[in-house]
Amino acid sequence: MDTMSRTKTHYLNQPMFGLFAPKSAADSSAIRGHFVAAAGEFVGTYFFLFTAYLGHAMSVDFALESAPGGGNSNQTVIFIALSYGFGLLVAAWILYRVSGGLFNPAVTLGMVITGTLPTIRGLVLFPTQIVGGICAAAVASCIIPVDIATVQTTLAPNMSVAQGLFLEM
Repeated sequence: MDTMSRTKTHYLNQPMFGLFAPKSAADSSAIRGHFVAAAGEFVGTYFFLFTAYLGHAMSVDFALESAPGGGNSNQTVIFIALSYGFGLLVAAWILYRVSGGLFNPAVTLGMVITGTLPTIRGLVLFPTQIVGGICAAAVASCIIPVDIATVQTTLAPNMSVAQGLFLEM
């Protein structure tokens, strides 16, 4: 009787009541880890950009006022920034333990260049993030009634492409 109660207690302390034994980190392969991270990056990038595109399009489409010169008003710019910020916050909060929460090919490239991310992982994540962004834009364009081009970032009328490049960097 004592042995049986110890066995039941033992199973209750394990994940999924001992039905599935977790694998140790030494047993899993590096390739499997890269593809798990890639799946997390795809889902995270998709979720981040999907919510950001929908919020951006809604903010521009339903804006009550515009800025002088025909641009977006300050209130609309704040709503757009919050759409991207909260989308990234939620995606990173959910998936940072799976993939690192990069969700941006430029961040991935920068981490590979500085050596903080292995090159192989960067080569796997880079195209995955691009495909996740393309899929998010495709689904968002099917859902919203306005043209998806409304979420395209543009430079201010008096800013050159070179100025925009250095401002973004």
